[in-house]
Amino acid sequence: MNGRSFVFVRKNGAPLAGVLNGGHVGWGFQVAEDRCYYGSTENSSGAPYVAPGADSGWWAHEGTEAEMLARFTELAYDGYKVATVRDPHPEEARQVADASATWGYTGLTNNCLDHLWRILDAYGEPWLPFAQTHPIPNDWFAQYIGEYRNL
Repeated sequence: MNGRSFVFVRKNGAPLAGVLNGGHVGWGFQVAEDRCYYGSTENSSGAPYVAPGADSGWWAHEGTEAEMLARFTELAYDGYKVATVRDPHPEEARQVADASATWGYTGLTNNCLDHLWRILDAYGEPWLPFAQTHPIPNDWFAQYIGEYRNL
């Protein structure tokens, strides 16, 4: 069975030096027919560091694709990309996603993009751009291969 992975973007997230926006990303993946698991590390405080186990603004839900799209729309995300994954591993991805709730947050190496990357890698997404070469979420999102859709 093929699966689908979803990457959501909020282009005006993560202000950099007060003049640019690095963007913010959220994740989703198909777990069954018309069922998705989805979420994000929001870091609502905007702090450059959130200790592991502290509140990083992490959230996740399971629901239909329509419920997932409605949730990201409510949270003012701009759009998303969807890609087909030929050999999905939804249980492994769910375990990584749930574990990411306790990882905390660091601006450069443990942020929304790093969490998303680990989750979709566990899902089996083979075409993830490297976060090391594209560390800014808006740039990474532009490199991610998937069909773009507005929210």
